[in-house]
Amino acid sequence: MKFKNYEREYEYVFSDEEKIKQKCDINKVGVHLNNPGSEAVYSKLLQETFGSLHDEVFNHMVKITWLIRRFTYNGVRRKEHKANGMYLDKAYAVYMRDYIGYDNKMFIGRYSCISRVMSYVDDFYINFDDISPFEHEYKYPYKYMKFEFISLVYMMEERMELLDYCEKKQMKYSEFLDYVINYIGCYNNEHGETYAFLFNIGSLPYIKIL
Repeated sequence: MKFKNYEREYEYVFSDEEKIKQKCDINKVGVHLNNPGSEAVYSKLLQETFGSLHDEVFNHMVKITWLIRRFTYNGVRRKEHKANGMYLDKAYAVYMRDYIGYDNKMFIGRYSCISRVMSYVDDFYINFDDISPFEHEYKYPYKYMKFEFISLVYMMEERMELLDYCEKKQMKYSEFLDYVINYIGCYNNEHGETYAFLFNIGSLPYIKIL
């Protein structure tokens, strides 16, 4: 499947500046008791803190993914963090719960954002299984395409082309959402109903294959 940069045919849902201002006028944003400072100081600190969390989570996610794929039971290797067959996954679940003392579902359950991000390691890194992340640093490959972005398109066959294009465009998250909504709408018009945008309050949106 080849990625195609479609012209805009659908309205802006998330990135329309007037709609954004109606819902959250930046001039009305304040900081309780001016601590840690002005809105500008608060905004910068919030960005830096989330950025640090993002990098730390990715670092640990890479290590956990690598470790999960080292597990074997009765000579059979567990290649993925889920859907390896009931026999192998059950053995691993018991091993984690009763011998290690943790439950995978706490952080990397089936519907978690981290599980979606974990699906990219082979796209990001050649021969990922061969080089230990405890001996080599795997850097996050994007500056603009954060977890929210790659989580949105994780099911799509052309996900890497989409991300690479939008990284070059330095898109913000709201712009990326509208770009992908337009993309799947145009794609469906050209190829038939293939993708749907799913957005439930309380969870990250994602594109589902129909």
